[in-house]
Amino acid sequence: MKHVIVEGPDGSGKSTLVKALREIGMKPAPRASNSIQGPVADLMDWVIRDQQDMIARWDKHVYDRHPLISEPIYGRIVRDNPAEGFNNPSWMVSRIAHLYVSTLVVWCMPPLYAVEENANLTADNQMAGVVDHIEDLYMEYEKVKSDWAGPAITYDYTIQNADNMVSLIKDLSR
Repeated sequence: MKHVIVEGPDGSGKSTLVKALREIGMKPAPRASNSIQGPVADLMDWVIRDQQDMIARWDKHVYDRHPLISEPIYGRIVRDNPAEGFNNPSWMVSRIAHLYVSTLVVWCMPPLYAVEENANLTADNQMAGVVDHIEDLYMEYEKVKSDWAGPAITYDYTIQNADNMVSLIKDLSR
C-alpha cells in the first residue's frame, strides 16, 4: 500500500485532487506548511517524524505536498534559502529514497498559462513572492518531476477527467 503525495506549483489543481482523494477514503496526511506562512519550524524533525509515522500507518494517506519535494523548490525560489538540512545532498537522498518505496507522487502539471491564471486569481491566499515567481516555480517542478525515480504519474486537469485520475491513483497506490 502506498501513500499518495500530490505535488505541483500553486494553481495546478492539487487541492481539488486532494479533496477528491479524501472523498474516496484516503486520510489527510499532516501538513508541513501552509500557503501564507510557509513551512513549520524544525522542518527536518518534521520529516523524520513523518517518515516514521508513514511506515506505521495502516491506511493510505494523501499529502497536499511533501517538504522533501516542495521545500527545496520554494525555499530557494521564493524565500532564497531552504530550511535547515534541505541543502544537504546526502540527507535529502536518503530521505527521498524512502519516498520512492512508500509513496506514489502525482505531479499536477497543467500548462503554465493555467497555473499563472490560477495563481493570479488566488494571489491573496499565497505566500509572498509566489505569484512573482510562478514561472520559475513551474519550471523547477518540471525539472524535479523529470528527475524523479520513484512511482509517479502526471495529472493535467485541463485535459484529464478528475474522476478517472482518482480511479487510476486508487489502483496505482495499492
